[in-house]
Amino acid sequence: MLLRADYNVPVANGAITNDFRIKQSLPTVQALLQKYEQLKPIIAIIGENELSPNDRADYAKAKKLIDYFSQDMFVMEDLNGKKGEFIKRDQMLKGVEEIIV
Repeated sequence: MLLRADYNVPVANGAITNDFRIKQSLPTVQALLQKYEQLKPIIAIIGENELSPNDRADYAKAKKLIDYFSQDMFVMEDLNGKKGEFIKRDQMLKGVEEIIV
């Protein structure tokens, strides 16, 4: 799965004024995460090294996305008791873009 994302979105007063690019990439990110779930049982049997190069690349990107989205964030502190970190929207979008490009 080849993915190119450009999250350079217009921002005014700290708010995104046009989220078209973000919304357009969501189905691709979701597909990548679904492929990850489909590959997990295969990898359990044959191992990651036996996947095709494309599947290995997609699996690696999905793992990075999952790790990225699993960071402790301050909004979750009330739910899980873990001190989290505040991540600005533009930082989060840049992080996602770096993973999926």
